[in-house]
Amino acid sequence: MKVPVSPWAYRMWRNKTGQILVTLPQDGKKLNALISKYSELVVFIAFHLFVDQEPPLYHFEPVKHLDHGTTRSGKKFVNVIEDEGAITHFGLALFLSVADAFLITAEDIVAADGGKRWKQDNQNLLKGCL
Repeated sequence: MKVPVSPWAYRMWRNKTGQILVTLPQDGKKLNALISKYSELVVFIAFHLFVDQEPPLYHFEPVKHLDHGTTRSGKKFVNVIEDEGAITHFGLALFLSVADAFLITAEDIVAADGGKRWKQDNQNLLKGCL
C-alpha cells in the first residue's frame, strides 16, 4: 500500500525548484520511518538543507562533461557529452538515499535549542510549507 508523503515535502520542493516533486510508491513509507525515528522537525530541516544546498545534488538538465583524448593518428579531440542519466527524476528518493548527512546536521540544529533559532530564522519557509 502506498503511504502518502508529507505535504510539506511537495511544497518545499516546488517553492525552491519550481518543479513538481515526483515520488516513488515506497517514498512515503521511508519518509515516515525517518519522521518516526528522528521527529518531523528534524526531517523537515534535513530536507530543507538538501533542497537548499548549493550546488544542488539534483539536476533538471543533463550534466555536461568534457571528453578528450588522442586519436590513433595523434590528433587531439575534445567532445562535450551531455549525461542524460544525471537528471533527477525522483527528488525525494535522492534525498532518502543521502539523508544521513543532512539528518546529522538537522539533529545538531534541533539539539542546540530545540530548533527555536532555526524556526525564527526560517519563519517564511515554515509558513509556506507547514
